Amino acid sequence: MAIFIEEEKKGGGRWFGFGIIFISLIIVGAAVYYLFFVQTQLFNVVLPIKLQSIDELTKIANFDPQTVINSDFYKSLRQVIPPPSPPPAGNASPFNVF
Repeated sequence: MAIFIEEEKKGGGRWFGFGIIFISLIIVGAAVYYLFFVQTQLFNVVLPIKLQSIDELTKIANFDPQTVINSDFYKSLRQVIPPPSPPPAGNASPFNVF
């Protein structure tokens, strides 16, 4: 026959569990509120004075791309870096290990 001695339990264990559940519900509720109901500002940037005027943007309407393509400076440009080539996709032989 074995003797089993157990410490006397106090009634605070049940309240501790309720407290943990209550705090977790508050945290989940706050997260749901901030994720779905709070309006966020999309842009919070102050533009420089030059970009705020519309008059400068209207000058772009008179742009002619042929003047750029036919200019001597554009024709004197050369490509220094070759265009990237994609690596081969997959394995050349299906029986080889990658």
